[in-house]
Amino acid sequence: MSYGIPSDQLPIKSSGVIKIQNQKRWIAFRETKDQVDQDDGGGSFEGTFCPSSNDVLAIGGMHFYKFPGNCRYRELLESHLEEYDNANCVQDKIRITNEILSYIESSGGRFLVRDKQGWWIPANDETSRIKVSNAFRDVRKSLRAREKRKHLGTNFVFDR
Repeated sequence: MSYGIPSDQLPIKSSGVIKIQNQKRWIAFRETKDQVDQDDGGGSFEGTFCPSSNDVLAIGGMHFYKFPGNCRYRELLESHLEEYDNANCVQDKIRITNEILSYIESSGGRFLVRDKQGWWIPANDETSRIKVSNAFRDVRKSLRAREKRKHLGTNFVFDR
């Protein structure tokens, strides 16, 4: 075969029907991108169809919780949690959140949110900063729960 997708690699349902949902979404994405690029007269569409593993997806849900960029993001937050909690003023906390965002950007990642059409777009600076601040709160809760489970697990005795 000199071109195209090998037939054994096509996504096919058990009924034999070819799954084309992702292809339709890709075509819709490309049409949106082309339309924006054409209408802006020099501007560009910043959305993406498939985030990279360095990107942070600012959305809830277990699927996104396990996304590689989000896992690294949580580790980064955990490593800065003590500094964030000990910050004396709002400006220090803003500085720490901006450092987190700079680190994500310097590692080739972006802080992405969903737009109305469902595409991933870079969040503006204010939204990103607020999301990072909220994530510190969530990481703090998660660490406390982990410590509580760890403490309960060591003191728990089965009665026979």
